[in-house]
Amino acid sequence: MRAGPRGRRAAVVTAVAEASDEDLMLRFCAQVLGGCTPVADHSWPHRESVVLEVADPRGRRWIVKRSRQAPHFARELTAYREWVHALDGLSPMLVAYDERIRTLLLTREPGAITASTDPAVHRQAGVLVRKLHGAAPPRPAPDFAQQLHDRLERGLARGRHLFARRDIEFVRGQVVAIAGVPGLDYVPTHQDNQLRNWLVDADGTVRLIDFGLSTWDVWVRDLIRLYYWDWQGQPELADAFLAGYGRPLAGTDLGVLRVIGAVTALMTVLWAYEHDDSDFAQRGWRALEIARVES
Repeated sequence: MRAGPRGRRAAVVTAVAEASDEDLMLRFCAQVLGGCTPVADHSWPHRESVVLEVADPRGRRWIVKRSRQAPHFARELTAYREWVHALDGLSPMLVAYDERIRTLLLTREPGAITASTDPAVHRQAGVLVRKLHGAAPPRPAPDFAQQLHDRLERGLARGRHLFARRDIEFVRGQVVAIAGVPGLDYVPTHQDNQLRNWLVDADGTVRLIDFGLSTWDVWVRDLIRLYYWDWQGQPELADAFLAGYGRPLAGTDLGVLRVIGAVTALMTVLWAYEHDDSDFAQRGWRALEIARVES
């Protein structure tokens, strides 16, 4: 008996559910490039996405990425289709995608992730992030404080027990303080801008990777991980990045960054406990303490 459309759809969904990530990704690559061979697994331990480096039949290398969560896939696809072009080739380029299995095929760019303390690297990254932020016209952000408040309360609904009352009151107070700040704009942002998402090649050229969290937000959002992690005790790196970006960090911008930093620190701790990542949790706790000291 031939299955009708609904039956065929069910069969496809079952096949996808039963196949491993690697099987699905390699089948997709085969449709686009021909038979591909896995070369390396670049996924992070939390496996929120699976990132494989593959070689096509001619030996050329590519990156194939499968997202666990549909929102992350949608964000990254939007970034590659609408914003990444502004980086002038200093990022992977989208080759093909399959929405059904939330998979992207990307060019494999030269370079490696490095914990660089070279101001020249940070300056180049600042230039790239400014280009990303300029990839589309800015949008007014009258709802910024409300969005931040809602994100905080959703997090506390899941993990209030992880935090002392003083921590919760401090972060809530920071969000209240930022309400009504005028003149904020949303721009296309990376949302996970940090050293682990910069490739540096043999010539010292920097490329920006991993757009799975990209969305509209205020520009200082893309300084958070750098400010609270990588730039601590190294102000020359912050100065270099901001020189490349072409905008100082002061006044209202600095105040907004510190409020976002407090909320992000709390959310980092929550995410880390949910994913059993003790190192990431410690980063969150340290960032929360820095935010408290600077408030």
